[in-house]
Amino acid sequence: MPLLYGEGSKAFIRLQEEILRTTYDYSLFAWCATTSEHSTYRGLLARHPEEFQHCRSVEHENVVSTFPIGFTPIGLRVQFEFLPDQDKSRVLAMIRSSNQLNQRLAITLKCLDGGMQYARVDAGALVPIDDWPTGKLHTIYVRQKPSIPPDFTTTEFKSFHIRRRVSNQATPNVRIISVTPRNAWDETTHELRIPDHVTEFWGAVMLRVQSAAYAHSLSFPVAFGFNRSTCHYWCKAIPNFTPPQDGQTSGTWPQAVKRRIPDEVYDPLRGTDVRNDMFLVGDSMLGINVSIVAGLCGDSIALQVLIDGLVRWA
Repeated sequence: MPLLYGEGSKAFIRLQEEILRTTYDYSLFAWCATTSEHSTYRGLLARHPEEFQHCRSVEHENVVSTFPIGFTPIGLRVQFEFLPDQDKSRVLAMIRSSNQLNQRLAITLKCLDGGMQYARVDAGALVPIDDWPTGKLHTIYVRQKPSIPPDFTTTEFKSFHIRRRVSNQATPNVRIISVTPRNAWDETTHELRIPDHVTEFWGAVMLRVQSAAYAHSLSFPVAFGFNRSTCHYWCKAIPNFTPPQDGQTSGTWPQAVKRRIPDEVYDPLRGTDVRNDMFLVGDSMLGINVSIVAGLCGDSIALQVLIDGLVRWA
């Protein structure tokens, strides 16, 4: 394999791709992530040799595949035997390998689009199977960095990731001046962590438009929430909000915001209707859009709260 200057960690990915071009050895998928959570979504290839450190006893099955692994613009095309998982939203994919106890090995996959796009989940472990079952063949596609559909739903969302949505000359800078709940906020990553043990969770950011003309009056909140039992999520810009006296500094503004959230946003039947909103900058009729979509924050599935003109926390 020719070396490419400056490719860094991508070299190990490319090495695995070259191996797959010349062999049907599915044991290449028998790696385990060194760190993995229930919310972690990965591709099919390991990122570093250390992810193979527990695979010394893995042996590939002497099976000749008639379906070649393919490299496509929408990911690695591969054919797996699928077995149903106890979690109905996931499947076990046999990787045509076994361990020293003569157990067949599988990895856990999750469908992303209701069709052929998948990601590897629970990547910190392989699943041993005792009775050597025969699964049903499925052809799927797996991107090395999974592409999450904006309207994707799951119970596994790890956090709200506050991000800049768009930047142009007509959009003034928008700055976060306060967050609730503050103890769930990570200033480094702009994430509001969703606790694992709660069914319903909401948060909000207090924003200020950095405009010389309107700065004295343009502090406004954006609220957002997630219900784990229904997988419903929403966002809402609160218009004409007047915080309590000293509310932005004393911490009383979250209660005032909570009272202003309309009941309709909690209705799962509203679906995508409550995932976009807008507020106007003073009397300029300039709109600042806010929306919430599914996506990745690092390797973790998250809800991205997108705000026009957002600048970093300061």
